[in-house]
This record gives sequence, C-alpha cells and structure tokens, in this order.
Amino acid sequence: MTDFQTFAHLASIDLGEPDLKPTSISGDQLEASKTLWTSPDGTLEVGVWECTPGRFTASRDSNSETCHIVSGRVSLHGPDGRSEDVGPGEMLVLPKGWKGEWTIHEKTRKLYILHFEAGDDVRFGRSLPNFVIPGRSRSEAPSRRPWDPFRDSYRRMQRNRILHRCSALKSRHGSSGLRRVATLLAPPVDDEATSATRRPNRWPSACLQSPAARRR
Repeated sequence: MTDFQTFAHLASIDLGEPDLKPTSISGDQLEASKTLWTSPDGTLEVGVWECTPGRFTASRDSNSETCHIVSGRVSLHGPDGRSEDVGPGEMLVLPKGWKGEWTIHEKTRKLYILHFEAGDDVRFGRSLPNFVIPGRSRSEAPSRRPWDPFRDSYRRMQRNRILHRCSALKSRHGSSGLRRVATLLAPPVDDEATSATRRPNRWPSACLQSPAARRR
C-alpha cells in the first residue's frame, strides 16, 4: 500500500547525539542528522541535518542536493571563488559534480533532499565514495559498506547450502548431525581452555566424512 507520511516540525525533530564532522577544516564542528524518508528504489533521500559554527569542505560527486535552511546562517563558497549567504527560509541547490566549502556562522539546521540518478551504479553500492552512518546523512560523512545485491545473493546461496546439508544429516544420522552443523551458524567463540576458535562457514571434518568412515 502506498500512502503519505507526515513529520514533526523540522526545528523540533530530535537528531540524536552529535559527532565530530570529518570534513571540518576549522571550528571543531559537531554535526547530527536524521533520515526521514528514502524512496524504495534508493534514488531519493530526505532528512534533517544540523551543524555547529565553523568551515568544512563538501562535494557532490555521486548525487545532487537540495537544501532548505530551517534555522541559522551559512555561506557557500564555490570552486570559482563565488560566495553566497543563505539564511532561514531560503533554499539552495548543489548539482551533481559540485565541490566547494560551507561556512557555518551560527548553529544551522537544514532540510536536505539527495537525488541519485536512476541509471547510476551508485544505487547498487558499487561506486559510492560516501556511505551511510546510522543517524547521519549520506551527504555528510563516510560510513559503512553499502548494500550489494551480488554479495547478498552469494550469502543466500551459501545459507541455502548449509540448510540443505543440515536436513540431509538429520535424516540420515539423526538430530546429532544437525546439532553439529548448527555450530556453523554461531559467531566465533574463543575457548580459553583449548585456545581453539570455532569459525563459521567451515564444515567440521566429521561432517565431510562418509557414513562408513564415521562408524569406524
């Protein structure tokens, strides 16, 4: 079902604890943000971002950005030396490929809309220079590895193989075989007594032996 969504006043939305801004070049800036909505195809992201005074570099290598200043005052500096002040109630657009700097004159909050082109491989996480940090804007900081459908498909294939093997062992050798294979799905556990570490996705040698060899 497709339906509309509403959000609280942008000035009152809780953005969580701020973090140091990695691209800050002056002012020891702190930033916080919250993603409000993402389109199903991943080409649009809408959120709120806030930053303390200072100056930082920015680049829109993989997306364009539209911003509406909710509170505060900023100056944008383009690569050609042009500067422009933007204040509350005003909007700015940063096209894909733009590089420059922001000067935050006072604590500023903005509504941002990121737009990724539908035909860009960036949708599939194969060429993103900036990833998403939980609670942060994808436009502002690097983060975790993005979703990769090829990697996830491989993991599903491996999981199905394990489940199939589990069923086969249980049917031929009872539940004990299933219990042995179940350890494959557990996280690594260090055994201080034996200094051995169980590793996932590695078959125990007993499971790889033939039934006749296991009876010896």
